[in-house]
Amino acid sequence: EIENGESPIRAHWAGLSAAMPILLLILAMAVARQFDQAMLPLLVQELHGSLQGVSVWTGSLSAVGGIAGLLAAPILGRLADRIPPPKIGKMSALGAGLLMMPQGLAHGFLLLFASRFGMVFCAGGLDPVFQIWLSRVTPEHKRGAVFGWAATARSLGWVVAPLVSGLVASGLGIRSVFFIGGMLFFCIVPLISAVVKRLNATAVD
Repeated sequence: EIENGESPIRAHWAGLSAAMPILLLILAMAVARQFDQAMLPLLVQELHGSLQGVSVWTGSLSAVGGIAGLLAAPILGRLADRIPPPKIGKMSALGAGLLMMPQGLAHGFLLLFASRFGMVFCAGGLDPVFQIWLSRVTPEHKRGAVFGWAATARSLGWVVAPLVSGLVASGLGIRSVFFIGGMLFFCIVPLISAVVKRLNATAVD
């Protein structure tokens, strides 16, 4: 046991208490970002009309998303150093939600590629924002543990998202996944507001 008689496990969880709401946000972000990922190849196949050549379109769509992510990280990450992270997070979540939905309406590759690029770009602003936020509310000697739990929360979201989206697609159709995924991004906006109210405003901003 440690000097004050408190067990190490209890002390560990007490040190994570300030970061726990942000860890839940990271989980929600991971679910929203990965919600449509498993359905994209099926949507591309539907638009293409056959299996022949569909791999090229699917690979190109993934590449477009990768380019958007590469651009988002430095641009939105730098903005997060100048603008309060909660504000950047809200704008990113709102933009990602608005741009995910047109993918479910796409009947051609132009709209699909454009909306996918915009969605991934906006969603790319969430992760650096939450990382900055975690650093600001977590004591330096607890950051290793907190960032480890952040990786766990993200991985859990990656597990949950395809399972739930698969159930949605089987019941409501592939395109419904993109609308529900957009609403998941919208839900992150009030969650950020709730977390800001719970945490010390000075530490957050």
